[in-house]
Formats: sequence, C-alpha cells, structure tokens
Amino acid sequence: MATPGQLVEAMAAALGIPLPTVTQYDRVLAENGLRTTGGRGLSAAQVTAADATNLLLAIMGAPMSGAAIGDAARTCKLYGTLVHVPTPMPPRIRSYWLRKITSLPAGHSLREAIVALIEGTIREWRERPPLYGSFTLRIRFDSHPPRARIFVASEGREAHRTMTYEMASPRQKRDAVAVGDLRQSREVTAQTIEHIAATLQDNCTQ
Repeated sequence: MATPGQLVEAMAAALGIPLPTVTQYDRVLAENGLRTTGGRGLSAAQVTAADATNLLLAIMGAPMSGAAIGDAARTCKLYGTLVHVPTPMPPRIRSYWLRKITSLPAGHSLREAIVALIEGTIREWRERPPLYGSFTLRIRFDSHPPRARIFVASEGREAHRTMTYEMASPRQKRDAVAVGDLRQSREVTAQTIEHIAATLQDNCTQ
C-alpha cells in the first residue's frame, strides 16, 4: 500500500515537478478533505486512486499565475466536476485498461474517468504485464473556460476515441473565463497513469 508521502514522490517523479512543490499541493488538499488522512508510522493513511486523481487534477489545472497552490482545492473541485459530453461512439478499442472508463454511466465526471483509468490499470496488472506500448493515451487540460479531453488510440491509430469534459452549464462557463486572452494547456500521457498505478498497485481493491 502507498502512503501520502509515497504518492507525492511518485507524482513529482512522473510530472518532473520539484518534490517540495507537490508536497504543498498535497498539504492543501489534505487540509480541505480531498486526500485520505490518518496516523503515522504503521498506522499512516493509505492513499487511493481518488487521492491520486485529486492531486493530478490540482496540479494540471493550476493557473499560470496567482495563488496556484493556495487554490489547489478549488482547482481540484473545478476540474474534477467537469462532465462528459456525449458523442457518437467510434469503433470499440479492445483495450484492457479502458474497460472501466468505457463502463462509466452517462454524465460521469472527469474525476471518475481518471480514477477509472488508474484502477483499471491496477486491476489488469494482477493478470498480465502492462500493454501501454500498444496504445496512445493523452489527458489534456485547457483553460478559458476549463475543459479536458482524454484521447485514446490503438497502435497505428486505426481506432481512436476522444472523450471531452466541460462545465455543466453555460453560466458556469461564462463565470470561469479569466480576464484576458492568455490560455494554457497541459497534457500528460500513459506514462503518468502507469507511474501512479505502479505506486498504488496494492492499494486498489475495487
């Protein structure tokens, strides 16, 4: 099982962000009830895929300027509650780690989707080695207004799927648009999901 400290170290290594910076994000999330907390030593808290997802949401959605770390809880909630936008389904990708995400109900959130990717990976690793090399996975966060996309393609891209997540109402979108025209996009690949899953491998029971 993984402790909060181990998760922080894994996230810092996966994203290439200084450990003290990720530690500060983690602290703000814990203080706001967005990360599992507990004792120390043998009784230390054991983190979950949801905890890892919240940390990833807070970091990837952080603004380019301003109180990025101080607003970590708000950023986590903002991006985590983005809702899946239904689209016509392209040919099914027979991907072992996509099974959980494709079974999510209509209107599921971005947080639920990323948790499903992590948990699906962990579950499959119990049976066979990871097969990410045969697929492409990109998770992209956009600002102005907040939006996210999960892109999946099989080797050679003969089959692909893009899942888009947006704010639930037009009013939310208008309120979230920042002043000015400076926009940002951040993206991670299967490498980050693999790294998180490897750290949590023994901590997922679903």
